[in-house]
Amino acid sequence: MKKLFFIYLIILTGSLAAQTTLPLRTEINGVLTRNVSTELTERSRILFLGFVRLPDGDVALVKKGERIEKISVIHLNRITFEPANLEEFWISKAIENGVYNQLMRNGNQMELRKELDDEVLEYMNYLQSNDLFYQDSYIESYLNSLALKISPKNINDGRPGFIHIKIVKDTTPNAHIYSNGTMLINKGLLSVVHSEEELMAVLAHEISHFFLDHSVLNIDTVVARQRCAEFWASLATGLVAATEIYTAARNPNYYPGDITMAT
Repeated sequence: MKKLFFIYLIILTGSLAAQTTLPLRTEINGVLTRNVSTELTERSRILFLGFVRLPDGDVALVKKGERIEKISVIHLNRITFEPANLEEFWISKAIENGVYNQLMRNGNQMELRKELDDEVLEYMNYLQSNDLFYQDSYIESYLNSLALKISPKNINDGRPGFIHIKIVKDTTPNAHIYSNGTMLINKGLLSVVHSEEELMAVLAHEISHFFLDHSVLNIDTVVARQRCAEFWASLATGLVAATEIYTAARNPNYYPGDITMAT
């Protein structure tokens, strides 16, 4: 089936070398909840195949019967996915939350991910050198085995990292996961959970941050907002400067500059 998928990609795009595809190696069954096209109607059963960038925009490819159809990424919310395993479950959640839309726009951003990984490594070295890790191989193995019940160690979509849990000597009931899948759980958190179910709920919450790529997406959001703010500030300054020039041209007693500088 995956070979057929790439054959269809070649047919649809003309040349894969000139297009962007996401290395998402999976197929997920689903059902359409609303009409997408004359071929893809409500209650149609489809097989999700992946994403591809075409000249007219990013699309998802799905298989209905023996036909490969294109779906705009804005219509992905019309698919109810039916994941068959943990990997498909998390990929479907990433699709529903727009993770792959962002990856198609920005790529895997390996430089940013490396910067984040280097910061994590520096922090891990700090914890190690100051004897701040709680060393208990049995508990670590137990926590990592619970994590494997919630998710695969990684997802085959081109993003680096895998789930790995370490315990920190900190009495604060807290846990945190980083972009490379390293999860730190404070000893204080382990002391307040009352059951394995509660512990798995905590792990699932943190693991969702990893698979939904929140560390990278949050940075992208901040950068986008900063660029937006800079654009509007520049535009506002330009408009005020133009107004001041116009006012000064009509009023010989007016000296421009103060309002522009304030803006």
